Amino acid sequence: MAPGMNTLLNYHHFYYFWVIAQEGSIAAASKKLRLAQPTLSTQLKQLEDSLQVNLFERKNRQLVLTDSGRTALEYANEIFSLGREFLATLQGWHPSSRPTISIGVIDVFPKLLTYKVLEPLTNSGLDVLICCIEGKRRDLLTQLATHELDIVLSDAPVPSDMLIQAFSHHLGDSGTLVCGTRAMALKARKKFPTSLADFPLILPTRNTMFRREIDTWMEKVGIMPNIKAEVEDSALMKVFAQHKTGLVFLPETIAKEATKSFELTPVGALPEIRENYYLISLEKKLKNPLATLVSDNAHERLFQ
Repeated sequence: MAPGMNTLLNYHHFYYFWVIAQEGSIAAASKKLRLAQPTLSTQLKQLEDSLQVNLFERKNRQLVLTDSGRTALEYANEIFSLGREFLATLQGWHPSSRPTISIGVIDVFPKLLTYKVLEPLTNSGLDVLICCIEGKRRDLLTQLATHELDIVLSDAPVPSDMLIQAFSHHLGDSGTLVCGTRAMALKARKKFPTSLADFPLILPTRNTMFRREIDTWMEKVGIMPNIKAEVEDSALMKVFAQHKTGLVFLPETIAKEATKSFELTPVGALPEIRENYYLISLEKKLKNPLATLVSDNAHERLFQ
């Protein structure tokens, strides 16, 4: 069997190879891609390992394409040329050729808050095509680094161990409101917040910043929680609460709409538990006017 027949080509890594070959060095490619040099070196090595060939060799401290590398570059030129042609064809076919913004949304970012953050793009009268992609933090930040996404909405800044040159723009933060069904909420109001120890709780999963804030607060006030469910999807958490599974912790920013939509009743506010929200971009100062509109809306209306 030919080398690599059992491995699908990783097009992210192949794109990095293409840029390195065009720029002539990893250092030059890292500036163009806004990725750290160790990240590029690692992903180039992963591509070579998957293909079971060396694409470059070092001569006089310079990267030189091997025979396999020259073959790979020919295919890369054709593949990415076809990609540009494909996009141009779609844009030419589109009846309005209207501006488009591609937004990555971290899967734990509250759905209702996503809409409220992006609301100026839908209600401003602008003819904008909004492309929202939900996913895991590292996957979306990788897509941002390769310019597949314009911005990413996140509950945390760029991780320090992720070697990409991206900037975290703080949109704001929100206190917390505990909610549940009317019967459960009325009982839990007595001796709140210590009463939380007596009720089943629906909490975010442990990989979220919001959950860490909740855990820190509970430990501080001495509450031993009765955790009934740990749920990653914010909308599903509210469905669990609606069906009497337990009490749920909601950001105050969306609590009014959420309690109405899911027929929940507030128990009490916990302003000391804060959830932060970020817009992540490749630009230290936002230049995309649509991204600026989103950021300004968050600062002026949502988190004033």
